[in-house]
Amino acid sequence: MSPFIREGDVITIAPCSATSVKLGQVVAFVNPSTGMLTVHRVVGIRRDACLMQGDNEGYPDGWVPRTCILGQVTRLERNGRPVRLGMGPERIWIALLHRVGWLRPLVRQARYLLRPKLRLRRDADDHKYV
Repeated sequence: MSPFIREGDVITIAPCSATSVKLGQVVAFVNPSTGMLTVHRVVGIRRDACLMQGDNEGYPDGWVPRTCILGQVTRLERNGRPVRLGMGPERIWIALLHRVGWLRPLVRQARYLLRPKLRLRRDADDHKYV
């Protein structure tokens, strides 16, 4: 789910009804094709299923029956601090950009453009990213 959820982040998952799932929400579900617990974003909705895709994936997981959804991510912490990016109203834009295949190229471009600024912040914070 990088760049919004990174390795080492702590997520809190709360149960939710299958009918309350909305476009852009990050949810935990049992992937019907693998049987594994997965945390991905809802990028499409139908009456009986949701289209899931990880933020760093080039292709969706496919349509997942709503009955496979266990809960939604309600809190994200990085280094003990709450992170809200990707969890608020912007989640809908993220889902739509994902659906048309523009999210990954935009994130790559943003990382390239912000790399010098991130490097300066890292050096100023004793080699730790903020």
